Amino acid sequence: MKKNNPTTQATKKKIYLILFAIWLIASTSIAYQAQFIGGYLVHVRGMTQEEYQYPLEHVQMLCGFLGLLILNEAYLITSEFSYNHPIFCYFICSIAPLFLSAIAVFSAMHAADYLINFILLVLLISLFHFLILPFLLVKFHKIIHKKY
Repeated sequence: MKKNNPTTQATKKKIYLILFAIWLIASTSIAYQAQFIGGYLVHVRGMTQEEYQYPLEHVQMLCGFLGLLILNEAYLITSEFSYNHPIFCYFICSIAPLFLSAIAVFSAMHAADYLINFILLVLLISLFHFLILPFLLVKFHKIIHKKY
């Protein structure tokens, strides 16, 4: 049975804290944008700000999707399975960013402001996942999974 190295546990906690802060900031920006009426509702439907109701269910759903993306990245960075099987785990963890990016692109036509904010965040996380994370995984795995 392996003993957990205290330095690796502290490193994992720091990574979790950073990813939680990213999720919290992203969710706050979506919730903030949801309070404003979009241009489509004003110009096409003629709706005013007083008639606009806050889309609480949509905001909760989008924040949940962002949370799943962030958990996906946290699992990919910190898990022992990802360390032992990096290519397989990377391909499996690439399903969520691809799926949410496709949904984001197809829903962008008459999107509200909070949905546009979500689309930009998903595309930013997907770019991080596909362009930057493969190079950082080698360094993260060396730091987190030290054999002492």
